[in-house]
Amino acid sequence: MNKIIERNLKRARKAAATTVQQATEEIGKSARTVTKRARATTKAAQEKLDAAKLQADRAAIETTRIITEHPLAAVAAAAAIGALAAGLLPRLFGKRDEPDPS
Repeated sequence: MNKIIERNLKRARKAAATTVQQATEEIGKSARTVTKRARATTKAAQEKLDAAKLQADRAAIETTRIITEHPLAAVAAAAAIGALAAGLLPRLFGKRDEPDPS
């Protein structure tokens, strides 16, 4: 009876070792797949960030050019934006405790 138990234990150990080895290989494959996808996503995000930085730089250069070439128009535009903001501030931050007249 002892030999039968020993053989069964040996088979169980071998089966467990095989299962652990297969699981380890699958986990390794999954980890490599996740790493590959993460690198691709990082690369794509970096490319988009670089493109956005380039676009922002171009916009800054264009804005500087326009202000340099047309300083009076730039001052007038800034004044108009300031007046618009000043007109909206009371509406946005006015008293809210007053009851609605309707």
